Amino acid sequence: MLRRSLVLVALAAVTWAGAAAADPPPRSYQRGYFLLSLDGAPSWVKRVEDGAEKQPTLTIDADELTTPEVSLVDQLLSGLTPPRPFVLQGLNGKRKGTARLVAVRLPAVGLGAPAPVQLVLATEGVTKSLFSAEDTPTTARGRAIAGVRASLDGAPVALSGVEAFALREKAGAAQVQGDVALTVPTSALEPFKRGGEKAPHVLALEYVDGQQARVLAMELVGCRLRGPVKPSGSPTTRLALECTSARKR
Repeated sequence: MLRRSLVLVALAAVTWAGAAAADPPPRSYQRGYFLLSLDGAPSWVKRVEDGAEKQPTLTIDADELTTPEVSLVDQLLSGLTPPRPFVLQGLNGKRKGTARLVAVRLPAVGLGAPAPVQLVLATEGVTKSLFSAEDTPTTARGRAIAGVRASLDGAPVALSGVEAFALREKAGAAQVQGDVALTVPTSALEPFKRGGEKAPHVLALEYVDGQQARVLAMELVGCRLRGPVKPSGSPTTRLALECTSARKR
């Protein structure tokens, strides 16, 4: 299956100072980004990839999430993914239609350089036109994921990091794709030992921005350890969990 990919690299950086958690400052236009508008709210996205013609999708990488994008993820977690109006602009032109979220890849947190959130949108009724600078706003507001808080079966647990994992819409639910891998301080493994490796757990994850304000929150249910909890000889231990689905928290 041939896939056409448009990859553009940002040529500039924006630094924020003293940002208030409830109202982040707008981010100015940066050359090398696509403009995505959902429900009229703009955001700059770094990468856009087209899916197959028989199943039109757009895969976008967003290093910041706007309120409508967060709402899309919340709807996926709630099992409801109604189509939303969108406009996508780049140097190759403008597209307009409706889109609904069918998958999301959450980035790794606490394990290296920040990574974008990947959203997969199923599109319908798309029309194309030439790029119009008059339709392009100069600023957009969004939040970048900078950290994560967690709890296991309702009790807070210490985490050093979470690896990237994906959620996909299936039968009206958000199904977890692959393992959810955690890096846990070796001294804080006890909560994961309770019930043994076959006991199902509810893992709650709250992704936060640089001001520790919530960006996304979810509960992963039916989580079972891939094996017994064995402390490593290092300060942290990697644990892999197999979870069935995710829901809104």
